[in-house]
Amino acid sequence: MNLSMVSDTDLQSEYIKRFTLKAGDRIACADDLVCHLRPYFSDDPYREKFVCIFLNGRNQIIATETLFEGSLNTSAVYPREVIRRILHHGSAAVLFCHNHPSGNTNPSNDDLTITKKLVEAANTIDVTVHDNIIIAGTEYTSFSDKGLI
Repeated sequence: MNLSMVSDTDLQSEYIKRFTLKAGDRIACADDLVCHLRPYFSDDPYREKFVCIFLNGRNQIIATETLFEGSLNTSAVYPREVIRRILHHGSAAVLFCHNHPSGNTNPSNDDLTITKKLVEAANTIDVTVHDNIIIAGTEYTSFSDKGLI
């Protein structure tokens, strides 16, 4: 196989397939979550992305999806679309994550506002939001660990 013929997208897909948690696996802590999610942000470090992990009633992974992509410092997140994907997967719980290309892991006012909206929307359909993680470089912030969820 000539590796120069393999696209970056194919390489990233293969990496995610081989080195992230699979459907049915459990996430034990925030460090496990970040290790699972980091590859989803590796293809474009200058674009903010919003990723959701869908969990079943036993907190096992159903699926992980990049739901929204934005620009250098923002990504529009639409609660309606998040709820639509939650219902599609039949999720009992979810974990959210997005990156900050700036390198700052502190939640912005927009981060706090959209997290509150997402938690409220999920509550209306009896789905638990376990956490929202901000990844920036090698660092991360957990909303749950900081008592923000």
